[in-house]
Amino acid sequence: MQAFLEGSNWSTATASNKPLEAWIEQVREVAFKIEDIIIDEYLYLVGRQRERTWKNCLMAPSDFCFNLAKAWRGIDSRLEKLETDLSELTSRRDRYGLTISGNDDRAKNSETNNTHHYRAYSPMLTDEDDLVGIEDNKSKLLSWLTNADTCRKMTTIAVWGMGGHGKTTLVANVYRNDAVKSHFDCQVWITVSQTYRVEELLKSMIQEIFKGKKEPVPNGVTTMQQLELFDIIKESLQRKKYIIVLDDVWHVDLWTDISHLFVDTNNGSRLIVTTRMHEVARMANNEHIIKLQQLDEKDAWILFCKKAFQRGNSKDCPKELEDYTGRISNKCQGSPLAIVAVGSLLSFKEKSKTEWKKVHDRLHWESVLDFEGIRK
Repeated sequence: MQAFLEGSNWSTATASNKPLEAWIEQVREVAFKIEDIIIDEYLYLVGRQRERTWKNCLMAPSDFCFNLAKAWRGIDSRLEKLETDLSELTSRRDRYGLTISGNDDRAKNSETNNTHHYRAYSPMLTDEDDLVGIEDNKSKLLSWLTNADTCRKMTTIAVWGMGGHGKTTLVANVYRNDAVKSHFDCQVWITVSQTYRVEELLKSMIQEIFKGKKEPVPNGVTTMQQLELFDIIKESLQRKKYIIVLDDVWHVDLWTDISHLFVDTNNGSRLIVTTRMHEVARMANNEHIIKLQQLDEKDAWILFCKKAFQRGNSKDCPKELEDYTGRISNKCQGSPLAIVAVGSLLSFKEKSKTEWKKVHDRLHWESVLDFEGIRK
């Protein structure tokens, strides 16, 4: 989003296009709101979470643990609202035919345009610099995906762990691997999330399948009922060696809803599920479950420096900043998401002890819920 907003092409495109100018301003407003949540509230709670000890909870359970959990839920709900806003902005862009630099890339088939109302994630967006400490799990996952000679049965694989531990990053890196691309006839990536509708999930799968085949989506998909959507998917996957990724699955019910889609034709097809929930991970057999842990101190330091010093000639930490780099990195508790967020923030800061001390001190804010005071 930031790359788009900082681009140079749209400024000339909006000169004589007021609707486009208004739309971009709305995107900018959502981007700033997301930035506020991540930089202020998320980073604060990452630091505060580190202080969550049994002593804290026993001495003041209602003041500490309850408020901390409430604050996390508040962030989650507001990010979901912003996600809805972004989805609506995307729909509005398509509805009014808004394009950048005069490039009209709208599909000629209106049915295809109408299937964009779902959560879609592109694994191609993963930053290679975020890939630290994943080598062993990457090798294991690659082996499970491409060992069709020894395991031709359709296999479900689960990657699970806490939020921010790099589940999506790991799977996305393997998903776009050349060996995986050449091994499967059909690749589908769907982000599910906590709030999903089966019909929208099925429509998004259909679009991904037909995009891979470079064929237009069948007419009438947007108005089809579940059974019709099921039939299209099952027919499309028949006799195909496919890999399907269901990213960010929260509920076991999803498996009940769609498991019969994945027909086993004994050709080495694979289903990958990423989740924070152990009960969801148990959709896979124990031998095909990867549990991600937090990064160790060494890998956390490497990733932090990659992000914090990405704008310089060298990604090594200057000697004078090693102390605060270590302190701030440790507060991220080995979470790749937290490390990337804090490191990326620091990459825009002056490389001085004064600036880095300010960021470090922000991770020790006193009140869990006093976000307005923090911003001031």
